[in-house]
Amino acid sequence: MLERCVRCELEKLQSLMTPAYIAEVVAGLPEEKGVTADKSEYERRMNVCGTCEAFSGGMLCTYSGSYPAYRAHVLASLCPYPGSDKWKNTDF
Repeated sequence: MLERCVRCELEKLQSLMTPAYIAEVVAGLPEEKGVTADKSEYERRMNVCGTCEAFSGGMLCTYSGSYPAYRAHVLASLCPYPGSDKWKNTDF
């Protein structure tokens, strides 16, 4: 019986994650007033991420290990920047 290499499986999955794929998935997420960010708030949050040193490869936050595009979609989500939520504090 062949054993699956977990690391190999994760690397394979990671190779499928591209900025374009993530944008496509986020565009298909449901919107709910008061729960999800509207387009302008989502874009503002992503612009903040784009200026952050932790934004890696145009798709990953190295502070949280998450995809900011998903986090930015949900209004209750916070920016994981240490010591300051950059999405709330625009004086960074």
